[in-house]
Amino acid sequence: MASKSEYITKGILLCLGGIIIAFFPNIISWILYVIGGIIILGSIGTLISTAGEGSPMLGGSLTGIIIGGVIVYLPNIISVHIPLIAGIVVAVSGVIRLISTLSKNDDGRNNKISIIWAVAMILIGLFFVFNPLKVSSAVRLLIGIFLIGSGIFDFIMAYIVDKRIKNESNNPTQPEIIDINSFTVDN
Repeated sequence: MASKSEYITKGILLCLGGIIIAFFPNIISWILYVIGGIIILGSIGTLISTAGEGSPMLGGSLTGIIIGGVIVYLPNIISVHIPLIAGIVVAVSGVIRLISTLSKNDDGRNNKISIIWAVAMILIGLFFVFNPLKVSSAVRLLIGIFLIGSGIFDFIMAYIVDKRIKNESNNPTQPEIIDINSFTVDN
């Protein structure tokens, strides 16, 4: 089982990613434009600075310019295929969560909530995959909300893990094992 801090860290990252995707989608595009531009300008600078020396960096500079161009064009590729990509990612995440939940032996309320969430993820993912043209900016918003919901779910899991750890440490029926050196202990 993951620790409380792992769930909290994952929850924070998912919530931040969800907020950025849902409410500030242009940030990602601008970051890619800046990175691509820096690579292109750096490659052109290298090409110019080594031009008098027989162009020993010609291949590397041209490769850098091409890579920079791909990075600059990447937001256009992502925006065209985002419903399909998101659908696949969400559906696979739902299947993984469902398998993980069903493999546990816990029959409590938390298990039922996790199964419902996993099935919802699968259904949402399949909807995105089979209707990519009908889904546009709403997908971006839904993905952001989904990531925020997953982050909140991880915060809940951190609370549950913390509660279980406290209950196990306060349970006097289970003795604490301090050290074992191949001896048997009889009560």
